[in-house]
Amino acid sequence: MARVYAAWPEARDKMKSVLKRWSSVGFGNLRLEWLLRVMTAVMTGEAYFSALRNIDVPTLQTDLEKNRKEG
Repeated sequence: MARVYAAWPEARDKMKSVLKRWSSVGFGNLRLEWLLRVMTAVMTGEAYFSALRNIDVPTLQTDLEKNRKEG
């Protein structure tokens, strides 16, 4: 997670916004780590954060925006 936040400093706030929206529609109190792990699994086919080493920031941003819209 630190690697993501170092490469994209706004990631934490953006992810919190997505989780807040999901909470407001009944998905409870999910954690940042959960969201990043799910995003990692969807983007890479692996649930380990180390799989993100080959994912660039624009790809992360696009995936998070997709989750925000669909959540």
